[in-house]
Amino acid sequence: MTCTYTIQNVWFGGFTADIKIANNGPTPINGWTVRWTFNEYTTDISAWQSSLSAPDGLHATATNASYNAAIPSGYATSFGWSGRSASTSVPTDLTVNGVAC
Repeated sequence: MTCTYTIQNVWFGGFTADIKIANNGPTPINGWTVRWTFNEYTTDISAWQSSLSAPDGLHATATNASYNAAIPSGYATSFGWSGRSASTSVPTDLTVNGVAC
């Protein structure tokens, strides 16, 4: 499995980003949880294609929606969000189902 965190758009005080999860393993993924730490306090998060929370403004957790929980071998899914933050740098501690990617 691989994942890619991409900043899509940046404006003064905010940004949009997405994460792509690719299943390059031999078995399907049935449900996923992605975790990371924002590099700066982040607020006003609005997500699509996942349930995303960052209750302390730093530690984020995203879980699949019902329609994108399964990722067959050789396929990928993605989800995105917008938020307000002073920094848009890419986190270095991204994990999917507890595995670093």
